[in-house]
Amino acid sequence: SAVQQVRQRPLDCSGQSAWVHGNSLVNYMKMVEFVGLSGPIKFDTSGLRTNFEMDLMELQLGGLAKVGSWNSLDHLDLARVEKKAEEGGTTDPMANKTFVITAILNPPYTMLVESHKKLSGNARFEGFAVDLAKELSVILGFNYTFKLVDDDKYGGETSPGNWNGMLGEVMDGTADFCIADISITSSRASAFAFTMPWLNLGISILYVKPRAAAPSLLAFLDPFTTDVYICTLLVFVLVTLLIYVLARFSPNQWEEPDACEKNPEEYSNQFNFLNSFWFVLGALMQQGSDIVPISLCVRFASGMWYFFALIMIASYTANLAAFLTVETLERPIESVEALAAQQEIWYGALEGGSTAGFFENSN
Repeated sequence: SAVQQVRQRPLDCSGQSAWVHGNSLVNYMKMVEFVGLSGPIKFDTSGLRTNFEMDLMELQLGGLAKVGSWNSLDHLDLARVEKKAEEGGTTDPMANKTFVITAILNPPYTMLVESHKKLSGNARFEGFAVDLAKELSVILGFNYTFKLVDDDKYGGETSPGNWNGMLGEVMDGTADFCIADISITSSRASAFAFTMPWLNLGISILYVKPRAAAPSLLAFLDPFTTDVYICTLLVFVLVTLLIYVLARFSPNQWEEPDACEKNPEEYSNQFNFLNSFWFVLGALMQQGSDIVPISLCVRFASGMWYFFALIMIASYTANLAAFLTVETLERPIESVEALAAQQEIWYGALEGGSTAGFFENSN
């Protein structure tokens, strides 16, 4: 046999020129047969390896163990006896497999164990999600490794088809699934498969307890509205004019002047305009006055005004006592809709969570 020396100048991988001896070298390689680390090595006419066999290994508690083999003719051949499920007699697809579970620190669901010893593996974590994963592994017969999400986020769609947080790690294969207090939204459910929820919660608002409103100098005006005060003032003026007119036109209201006045030329009437005003004001304040009506018409008008004043003062006193007894609290918001509609109170939510997405998309 002769040995041929082949020399070739460098070629550009993106160029159009090819090595003239390339096809010959590939044909020589297809003809080679030898036994390597993975068994007999032989290529077919297409350059693909043929007639070979590989061992299927599984990482178990005692180390790597052979559980089967695969060859190009018979394909997969499992030598392991699968554990049968207790109910139904079928093999659980998760049995004897190891999964990576991603989680996020959030008490009481996932927490770090407080210990003076240096812990490793799943022993570093505790909480409801950790206990749930442990019970599932016992029932379904799988192994698992807990890991914390790298960016400390639950998961949101950053761009079409791209997710961050725990959901992003599940999508890119860093983790097999996540067990955490994550909400099921329409956008998440369209990209990921969720189990039945094990806890149902709504959006809760945490804010400072409502404090007592600052006392006002005009708090005594709170029992009645402005319209009531205006109507009461108009009635006060009307009754004053009514009593004044009735007293002036009623002959029984005129009487002789005081005995100190000698030779009086005319009778006197106590109900002039100022005295009528003072009489009506004294009746409204339930204090009375020295002016006494004599004629029947003036007494009837005064009686009606006294009854009206009695009702008004009783209502005012009862309402004022209620306003002073019941503490008035400032309630800036009453619901999530009110919080989203206002611009004065600043609020925040966990970045990448469903609550933050709700406020971002709310209108």
